[in-house]
Amino acid sequence: MSRQIVATGTTMADPIPTPRSSHGLLPAAGESVWIPTPLGTVTRLASVADLDAVQDLHARCSLVSRAARYMVGKRELAPAEWRHFTHPARATTWLTSPEVAPGRIVAMTNLIAHHGDRGALDLGLLIEDGFQGQGLGTALARIALGHARLLGGHRLTASTGRANRRMIAILHRLGATDWHYSGPDADTHVHLDGAR
Repeated sequence: MSRQIVATGTTMADPIPTPRSSHGLLPAAGESVWIPTPLGTVTRLASVADLDAVQDLHARCSLVSRAARYMVGKRELAPAEWRHFTHPARATTWLTSPEVAPGRIVAMTNLIAHHGDRGALDLGLLIEDGFQGQGLGTALARIALGHARLLGGHRLTASTGRANRRMIAILHRLGATDWHYSGPDADTHVHLDGAR
């Protein structure tokens, strides 16, 4: 049975703190975190067995949302990609579901280790269109940022479309200041020792 940790004392206008478990990693295996969105959501660690539900998330997301996450309109993940996303030595992936529909994945958060730079971790968010703009992305990004610090990371990187105002705003909230633009793409990083 999973243990649920509740983030309390916030409203949707407030900064959402990163909840922590007794061992600091949250959510970890067997744990979930409730994030105060209008419908209420639960976030947990992903496993290889979640691929079908993740493919369903991709199918429900618009081309614009998928392109903002991957820089191309990827329709689904290859099994090898998902194995990479869920391999503990290479990445940490969390999945988010509504409390009222725990089998439906509405968001995927990825924290992926960079090849050749042990202290750099790449942040990726894919959120179903109807759940965007409610504070969920900021909360998930802060969970990932806290986890990156616990892993000893020194830099959080992210790439998105330069027209993706929501993701750019999230990254600014985390402390991103150094931006690089190439055509429609925007790349940035957050120094974890100075991140918010």
